[in-house]
Amino acid sequence: MIYFFLIFIFLGLTLLYDVLGLRGGRGVAYILLCFALILLAGLRYRVGGDTSNYMHTHEIFPKLTSILTYDYASQRSIEIGWVIFSSACKMLSDDFVVLQLIHALFVNVIIFKFIYRYTRHIFLAATLYFILLFPYLNFEILRQAVSITIFLGFGLKYLIEGKWFRYLLMSLLSLAFHYSALILFCFPFVMVLLKQRLIIIAMISSTVFASGIFLNNLLSNIVLFNPFEMAVLKKMQFYGEYNLSNLGLLLSFIQYIVVPIIIYAFLKRFNRLTDVNSLVIIYVFIAAVSSSFPILFRMIYFIFPLYIISLADSIFLLLIRIKSTFWFKMAFLNAILAVILLMHTYEWFKKIEGGYGARWYVRWYPYHSVFTREISPEREALLTF
Repeated sequence: MIYFFLIFIFLGLTLLYDVLGLRGGRGVAYILLCFALILLAGLRYRVGGDTSNYMHTHEIFPKLTSILTYDYASQRSIEIGWVIFSSACKMLSDDFVVLQLIHALFVNVIIFKFIYRYTRHIFLAATLYFILLFPYLNFEILRQAVSITIFLGFGLKYLIEGKWFRYLLMSLLSLAFHYSALILFCFPFVMVLLKQRLIIIAMISSTVFASGIFLNNLLSNIVLFNPFEMAVLKKMQFYGEYNLSNLGLLLSFIQYIVVPIIIYAFLKRFNRLTDVNSLVIIYVFIAAVSSSFPILFRMIYFIFPLYIISLADSIFLLLIRIKSTFWFKMAFLNAILAVILLMHTYEWFKKIEGGYGARWYVRWYPYHSVFTREISPEREALLTF
């Protein structure tokens, strides 16, 4: 029940500091929240769908002193940046928990600094991060998480300031940890669209999303008859087989296209559109293109933290605009949060096809720590199917 306890703490601090405006102890409370998430991720034991895979590769990687003689071709699907990082951690200890702690420290400190820098509503944004993104960055996509945080902590400011050479260097560093960072090289070109009218952006995104439904099925069939054993094409087939119902397509369209555009327009209407808020439009375009190429959907995680900032800013702007009692505003805030959580987490409760009746949330629940080293049979069964 540790997750629910932390959610309660996050919401309580949001009420105290973001809503009621309490100032005393604000910075200390924020640092303690970050520290709690570092320990939660760093001290977990076999929590996460991909954690066991990372534990296995960590065992076979050499220490940093022997990396030059390592047969990298045997693990060519793993980026060189992660191999070096894993090997460096083994210089401290062969225990995977050391890597987990260092990884959790790096990822969460940068995420919390990013939130603190780009929004005044730090506790609401941190709450949204914990519920919507934390499990993925800390339990699942560990390599991509490093790539994302390099972008957020070091590359984003150069993108905003137009310092292209420095941005290129940071993008290359991100690419060393995960191939999905290729999307970062497109961001400067996509930013040109920010100078266009919003209606044009909405029309283009809607058209791409709609046509992508057809192209997705077509590409899946093409890959099915592919005579070459190529990992990329196999992944395209895997992601392409994830078909949504008509209701699922409608909800996805609302979640990834309509809502971000409304947030963008709302903030722009009241002159609250910052440089970071403006970039949420990239989120829309990645989602639209992903309807044609589902494998690209993982690239949306690079922009998701920016979307969280925009979401927090728009929620509080909406509360300010509402002329009503405090308790009505609180009820309205809770209703908004409930809808957001439902939109982003309803799939966690769906049964996994071929997963022995397990649901997605078993990847993270129940939580076990390195102190007990308990194993969840349901999660282990899921990892082997």
